[in-house]
Amino acid sequence: MLCNFSVTSYCVGTKKIRGEFFGRIYIKHCKYSMFCVAGTGLTAPVGECTAGYYCPGGQESETPLGLECWAGHFCEVGSATPVFCPNGTYQPSAGQWECLPCDPGFYCNLGAGKTYNCIGHLL
Repeated sequence: MLCNFSVTSYCVGTKKIRGEFFGRIYIKHCKYSMFCVAGTGLTAPVGECTAGYYCPGGQESETPLGLECWAGHFCEVGSATPVFCPNGTYQPSAGQWECLPCDPGFYCNLGAGKTYNCIGHLL
């Protein structure tokens, strides 16, 4: 199964249409945050991406290679793109589905991948 990474990003398979064999036919609804399984002749997506991963469209796995959520971000089930950790939280690791709260005496800005010590800083 091949994927078209256009704006609609459908997964594609093969099908015979009007007596002619086409190597690709779009399988609708395999859009952003969803995945399709290669070679199964799908007419609908299999499901959403796993927490800790994001599916921008046309993926063939619920845990697509190279699409782990980035440090400083989180990806819930069915994420189409990583989301920044909000102020007051951080995430030092990739592939995570939640952000961690800052400890007392530290601060964390939007999208933080680490904490910062408040000593010597004006807030």
